[in-house]
Amino acid sequence: MRFEDALEELLKRAKKKYPLNPDARNMSLWSILTALRGPDQTTLTVQKNAGKVVITMDPDKLKELTTSRIRSIIGLDHNGLAVKVGIRSKPLTDEEIAHRNRLMNRFDKHFATHFIAAMKELKGLGYDVPDKELDFAT
Repeated sequence: MRFEDALEELLKRAKKKYPLNPDARNMSLWSILTALRGPDQTTLTVQKNAGKVVITMDPDKLKELTTSRIRSIIGLDHNGLAVKVGIRSKPLTDEEIAHRNRLMNRFDKHFATHFIAAMKELKGLGYDVPDKELDFAT
């Protein structure tokens, strides 16, 4: 589905769910669109005794397990996009869900709040979100 068509469908579903409440409709769209950007944090600093230990994370793996899934769930494909963005159409395995949750909770809790809200809202709007992908426990 073209980007424009996917956005129109998203708006149509939000209007259907919140016909008389534009604030709720806007929050619905906000929760999904903010999660599409992906995680910002790429490093985690851990205090260890007198020194610091810096662990670097590859944000692309977290994006593959999060934003790429959102893009697929709302029906995006590469048609009409000048850039190649990750789109993961295959549902996550149990192992990938566990890994996604560890990455979100370890490296980017701020992004995790956006992603969790987006997935719950997508399910509420009637998108095909597998129940197991709504398990955010670590």
